[in-house]
Amino acid sequence: MQSCRRWPYHPLVQVQLSHPARIVEVKGPKKVKDLLRELNLPVEAHLVIKGDDLVTEDEMLYDVDKIEIRPVISGGSPLTPHPSRFTDSDDLHQM
Repeated sequence: MQSCRRWPYHPLVQVQLSHPARIVEVKGPKKVKDLLRELNLPVEAHLVIKGDDLVTEDEMLYDVDKIEIRPVISGGSPLTPHPSRFTDSDDLHQM
């Protein structure tokens, strides 16, 4: 009897990471938050993308899934406005 497997066969969840860039494979099924913990990545500091969609930490990942994990990057704003943002010097003195 012949096997009806399809090649290439990827029985694991494929995870694309950046910083440093690499691809790892992990056994599913598991929740996103469990995967992040397994990879020693803080849940609140990473975005998980499956296809074109962001997924929540409670979503299940299965062996056929391909996901990308990106670190959250925020710029924020300064605590006080920069003086160059004002056109009238009186506005600057009111702050």
